[in-house]
Amino acid sequence: MKINFSSYPMVTLAQPTQLSLSELPAGRSAQVVALELDGDESAWLAAFGLFVGQRLTMVRRALAGGPLHVRAASGGEFALARSLAVRVAVIADR
Repeated sequence: MKINFSSYPMVTLAQPTQLSLSELPAGRSAQVVALELDGDESAWLAAFGLFVGQRLTMVRRALAGGPLHVRAASGGEFALARSLAVRVAVIADR
């Protein structure tokens, strides 16, 4: 018996969407995939636990463009200016 697979619809898997940390909704988690920061900013954020590969949770978003309250999987918790968060690329958990 021969099966004709051309009559079955193709299934495509959705690719994860990259967004900036500043776009991550409160209560959602994500993994950091890239930092568009200079060396000093990158080192300063790494001290708080924000580096490529780290998992983060957006705890709270301040009103009127205020800072973002972020928790790192390593245990650090910090407020981050949106001007920095916009330069941190993440992939949100499903």
